[in-house]
Amino acid sequence: MDFDINKDKIQIEKDGKIVDCDIYLTFDIEELSRSYIVYTDHSIGSNGAKNLYYGYIDLFNPDLGIQEVTEEKEINTIKHVLEENGANF
Repeated sequence: MDFDINKDKIQIEKDGKIVDCDIYLTFDIEELSRSYIVYTDHSIGSNGAKNLYYGYIDLFNPDLGIQEVTEEKEINTIKHVLEENGANF
C-alpha cells in the first residue's frame, strides 16, 4: 500500500485506485520503534459505524510506507487506544 501523508490527510492506493482518507489518530510505541496510524475513508461498515483502518510506520524505515499490523498484542493495543479515544468500530 502506497501512502502520502499531508497534514491530517492521507492518500492510499487501494485496489489500484488512489483513495483520500482522513487521519483519525496517530501514536507511537517506542519499544517497538513504530508509529501507528489510524485512518478512515468514511465508508460505513455493516455495523453502521465508520470503517477505521490501521497500520504502522517503522521509524527506522519510514520509506517502506504503512505496514500491516499482524501481531495480536499490537492489534489489542490499537483497539484499546481507540476505545480510550471514543472510537465506534
